[in-house]
Amino acid sequence: MLLPTLFLFLVPFSQGLEQDFSQSCYPIVRPLLGLLENCQAMQNKLSEVQKQYYEVTLQFEKQKAQLEQQVIQLQYQNSDLKKSCELGELKNLFSEELEKLQKITQSGQEVIFGIGNNDSKVNSVTKIGATNTTTSPSNSESTIRDRCPSKQDDLYSYPEIQIPGLEPFEVACYSDEYVGAGWIKVYNKFNDLENFNRTYDEYINGFGDPKGPWFIGLKKLHILTNWKPHEVYIDHTRFGERCETFVVGDKSEGYMLKKLDGCTGDTEKFDLIQGTKFSTYDRDEDRNPNKNWAKELGFGWWWQRSGSKYIKKNDYLQISIRRKD
Repeated sequence: MLLPTLFLFLVPFSQGLEQDFSQSCYPIVRPLLGLLENCQAMQNKLSEVQKQYYEVTLQFEKQKAQLEQQVIQLQYQNSDLKKSCELGELKNLFSEELEKLQKITQSGQEVIFGIGNNDSKVNSVTKIGATNTTTSPSNSESTIRDRCPSKQDDLYSYPEIQIPGLEPFEVACYSDEYVGAGWIKVYNKFNDLENFNRTYDEYINGFGDPKGPWFIGLKKLHILTNWKPHEVYIDHTRFGERCETFVVGDKSEGYMLKKLDGCTGDTEKFDLIQGTKFSTYDRDEDRNPNKNWAKELGFGWWWQRSGSKYIKKNDYLQISIRRKD
């Protein structure tokens, strides 16, 4: 009887203590609750600002890629305009020489004439007579370089180059104030995927136009990087890296990245790791039996087993190489 009576006495007493404690602590806890609410509001605001920053950054990079494409198109138009002007000048010179020839034919005289200036590639000696005409072409031949020029005024130029084992081929030579001149643009993927969703054989031989979306070809890339030492610059929608050494293997080696070192940063964000073979949708070399990254992302690349956390389907992606000798 004593314990139940004691219990009935203590219950209202403990409730009273709890009520008094709550009333005495509330003035202390209340500011802390307000501070917690403010912190939560600030956290929400920060998340919103971060989201807006990411969206603005993404939009900026897209506009940058679009502007670069417009620059390439303008360079292409400028090149066509120059060719048109040169053709116009040649047409005028040809008309003048033809008029001279007609006058001389009528008079039966001998004449020596040439089209162009003193270092022109086409010069002729013609004798007008009763029965024969003799023509002697100049022995001068055009000189084809084996690399992009070390200096150029324009952002892009499109010369032909020739290296041992290959016929002359056109390239895109790039130059700017930050990386200098002498760069061959070998892989130039814009935001679209249509031009780069190609077969393995197409990637071996190369495709596209040096003045636009373009890949020089795995075969040429192998010959270039094994013939002379080359450095490489990889440019992406959001970042870029430069490496001192870049070597691509041959067909029997799956055109693997045989050597990639001396880089300014981590090339894994480009999914570029030494020893990786080249993959396309019809030749999966990413060593992942459950994935075909080339097919999933829509373009050929040196894909790794885990794919890339940074490279997306519609990203702008370029590779340029430069001779080091």
